[in-house]
Amino acid sequence: MRTFLWSGSEDIRKIHWVSWEVVTSPKTEGGLGISRLEDVNLALLAKWAWRFTVEQGSMWRGVIEAVHGGRGNWCFLPIKRSISGCWKCIVKILEAKRFNGKSMHHLIRGVVGKGDNICFWSDFWLGNTLLKDRWPCLYKLDRGKKCKVNERVTRGSNGLVFTGRWYRFPSSVEELSEFQDLERLLHNAGHHQSLLSDSVDKWNWADKNGSVFSVAGCKDLLHDGNYTGQRFKLKWESWVPIKVNLIAWRAERDRLPTRVALEKRRVQIDNVLCPFCNLVEEDLKHLLVGCGFAYGVWSGICKWCKLDPFFAYDFDDLLMLYKNVHGGKWRKKIIRGIVMITTWVLWKARNAKIFQDKNMKVVEVVAEIKSRAFIWLKNRSKFSNIVERLFKDEATKEKGERARMASFVGAMAIADLVKTTLGPKGTKLHQNRPETTHNHPEDPKFETVFSGQPYPEDVQAD
Repeated sequence: MRTFLWSGSEDIRKIHWVSWEVVTSPKTEGGLGISRLEDVNLALLAKWAWRFTVEQGSMWRGVIEAVHGGRGNWCFLPIKRSISGCWKCIVKILEAKRFNGKSMHHLIRGVVGKGDNICFWSDFWLGNTLLKDRWPCLYKLDRGKKCKVNERVTRGSNGLVFTGRWYRFPSSVEELSEFQDLERLLHNAGHHQSLLSDSVDKWNWADKNGSVFSVAGCKDLLHDGNYTGQRFKLKWESWVPIKVNLIAWRAERDRLPTRVALEKRRVQIDNVLCPFCNLVEEDLKHLLVGCGFAYGVWSGICKWCKLDPFFAYDFDDLLMLYKNVHGGKWRKKIIRGIVMITTWVLWKARNAKIFQDKNMKVVEVVAEIKSRAFIWLKNRSKFSNIVERLFKDEATKEKGERARMASFVGAMAIADLVKTTLGPKGTKLHQNRPETTHNHPEDPKFETVFSGQPYPEDVQAD
């Protein structure tokens, strides 16, 4: 899997830019959400324990109880150590595994209804511990170690009453103390009218009311609390292809193979200068933010989308660009996607410059971003009825057929979705703001002009 992810092979070993622990963590924790085979296997084995508890009348459970049952010292999953087989392996693995610090048995909790399917001593149904562990002296005196709840507890006029079947009555100090604790606990639980009612016994998973077992939830429990807790700003967008999301994900973690990054990993690089400007060393911050070429692209995109003026000092600031957008959810989703597309196109232009000696101008890069954004938004989102229209773009004056096609395709109603200023009743809402000049953070001589305008609440398309 690692080899596939980083495009390696048996003969060629590529650099693994992100650790496997990070790759297999959830997307909300900065990973890719790829499941580990070990976790999937454990979750599927845990499902057998859940099914054994819930499916009490099934034939396969009867076979397991006939083979591994009897009078053995077990309380959760029956097992005879002398009998080998797959069931013995399943029980052995689950007994040794901890899910978020708890055993498998602790995660399955009974909700008593009639009380005819939940064991009084060996199931979790009252309190946070097994009753046989809480009252070991009383457990030794009881004749029925595998008795059900309705066989030991009845509902009387004063609440729940314990009816035991003793080898002898409790007499020692420890036994009497445990019996008093038993009566106190049953008295406190007596106000729950569902206990010993006509309802069916139920089982909850992981102490959550009404929840049932799921493989996905079990995998989350295996690593709950093991993550760093660092919050990442990238939000994956479904209307943008995965390859574009991946470039943005790697850029946020500074794991793109820039020249400085390759040099740090002891890869021989003759020239570490930026391929666009040949003035500064090419690291991620300079390539995507600080370079004059990149800044010109971002300026064109901001003017195209009519965004408020902003400064970007690193890539994280670009990921938070959507916060400058006024409007609904889809406006922000579109801006987040355009930021990803811009990052991807800039990275493509950088590779074309290095490996193909192909020079692209800012207007060409902006035109490609517009066309890509329109095509993907039209075909990968609910805005499939976007109307294409001719858009006057400066690229048509300087470039040939390619720029004309790009401006025609990229001139479309994504502009309506992002920068249109028509309200719900067709009233003009925009008010032109005075143009403000902002200096580039790395070059005081580099200036650009931004102009912003407010946005309507609802996204409208022609």
